[in-house]
Amino acid sequence: MQRKKRKVMIIAVVVLLALLMVLFFMPVKFAVEFDDLTKDKGEYYICEQQSVTGPNWRIIGNNGASFDEINYVSVIIEGVDPQKILNESIQIDSPNRYIVYGVIESEVDFYGERFPVITSSGFDLIYPIERGASLRVFVPQSYLTLLDYKWIR
Repeated sequence: MQRKKRKVMIIAVVVLLALLMVLFFMPVKFAVEFDDLTKDKGEYYICEQQSVTGPNWRIIGNNGASFDEINYVSVIIEGVDPQKILNESIQIDSPNRYIVYGVIESEVDFYGERFPVITSSGFDLIYPIERGASLRVFVPQSYLTLLDYKWIR
């Protein structure tokens, strides 16, 4: 009887460890190489997050044209917003660059200034994916895993 309980416990631990390995290492979405971006993907903007009073995003490039770092354009993303989908370890303390697919269709008044609004249909991350001060620094930088996504929104 005691031997049977021990065997069941060992199997349960092995299954739990295997599940954790899948969560840590199973690719869900792959990063895109910056050099592989082409103009045939439609309209897209290269954005990064910023910590300011105002919009949380800034455009640093689009369809092959780079914006000067000094003259960045603060922008609001509506639709598929990576900030609402991805876990904070990908966003906070992580200098990730995002490819946001969509178009600028309007402007919004935000804190007394006018900012463009990207209506997003999707996004990709540009390689390498940084995970900040997370304990998950050993996860490959070429893809997102299940733990990189918010499970409850």
